[in-house]
Amino acid sequence: MEELVLGVVQGLTEFLPVSSSGHLVIFSNVLGDGGEGTLLEVLLHFGTLAAVLTVYRKEIFALCKGLLRREREATRRCGLIALACVPTGLIGILFKDPLEALFESPFAVSCAMLFTAALLWSTRCIPKTRETRPLDAKLALLIGLIQGVAIVPGISRSGSTICGALHLGVDRKTAGDFSFLVSIPAVAGAVLLKVKDVAEAGIAASGVTAWTAAGVVAAFLVGWAALVWLLKFVRQGKMHLFAPYVLAVGVWGIFRFGGFI
Repeated sequence: MEELVLGVVQGLTEFLPVSSSGHLVIFSNVLGDGGEGTLLEVLLHFGTLAAVLTVYRKEIFALCKGLLRREREATRRCGLIALACVPTGLIGILFKDPLEALFESPFAVSCAMLFTAALLWSTRCIPKTRETRPLDAKLALLIGLIQGVAIVPGISRSGSTICGALHLGVDRKTAGDFSFLVSIPAVAGAVLLKVKDVAEAGIAASGVTAWTAAGVVAAFLVGWAALVWLLKFVRQGKMHLFAPYVLAVGVWGIFRFGGFI
């Protein structure tokens, strides 16, 4: 039953700007984490990765087709996605150990969620009528750097990259679409690293149960719905509406895991 709950949590929080990693750390500590925690995490991420691939299937197909035909615009967009992944990958590799250590501290994760809440609320300061900038190599690198920082559990990947892009002058639709297209290689790479850890740890797939499968399906279906829903919020300029919830979870976590309650 725990796997199903975590699957729903993963599906909701992977795409909504509330930090999936932060929620999984907090929920795992509240519910208790079994020996197959790492394997379950990998499987749930496969579910949400499938969701984003499904939502953006037409764009991905068009990019792949355009790349094979050497179309200029498709090549440019693929180049920007690849460029954004460079700083993300470097941060993930160079700071792997300290970043993983943060997953053991629900109190630190709760503090990081306060940063996410402030970032989401800051989008209210962006003028509704302003001149936007086209996405270029410099902006792609900056967004990739922001995505790298968002590896910290408690800092929302989607929230930070979308809000960062908006503050940099990118229009709402491009900010949302680029954020999730860039997430595909980043999440896929992270999942592969986790698969490697699972293999090295010798965690058997025999621990996979019907509840595990239900959790993966839930992560996929809920993630699909959450992503479609979020894109509407982004295009309407309503990212700040998620801030109060993230703030509440962060404050609760600080009191809960800081020994105040």
